[in-house]
Amino acid sequence: MVALGEGERRQARSPAIRVLGEAKSSDRVRTLADLDRLDRVRGLLVARGVRAAGARLLLFGRSGFDRNVTEAAAGRNDVELVDLARIWQGE
Repeated sequence: MVALGEGERRQARSPAIRVLGEAKSSDRVRTLADLDRLDRVRGLLVARGVRAAGARLLLFGRSGFDRNVTEAAAGRNDVELVDLARIWQGE
């Protein structure tokens, strides 16, 4: 999932990316490896000149999150974990 900044157009030469995310509908809980993958994607985009350094990382998990990724996300202001309860009930 990619969300551009307000007023940005995807056809622009280098639109600012505000959100990068990944959603999986599996029986497996999301782990630190999933968050690391999003971090790597953001780094690769920045290396290619895409304005994504400040992008928030959203990790969606139908089956929840393991303790390690929950603890890592709690210590970062650029990460949001979204489970089914949050989708259906809001924050």
